[in-house]
Amino acid sequence: MPANGNGVAGLVASALGLVAIWFANIGLVLVVAGVGLSVVGITKAEQGQATNKPVAVAGLVCGGAAMLIWLGVLVVSVLG
Repeated sequence: MPANGNGVAGLVASALGLVAIWFANIGLVLVVAGVGLSVVGITKAEQGQATNKPVAVAGLVCGGAAMLIWLGVLVVSVLG
């Protein structure tokens, strides 16, 4: 059974996006890519085509947190 390359890529992209979220465009692109790859990784793991689902879930959580931070910064900058 293959390892979950999409999940690992999603975690890495989400983590990099979390760090780079302060540079709006770069961070947002990384976060969106990370969330997408993580969702694909979770789907493949649930279908039995990949292993290591927890890594994909961690990528999704990390990407979700980064997205919430980005939205918070956007709201503060627009309203402030």
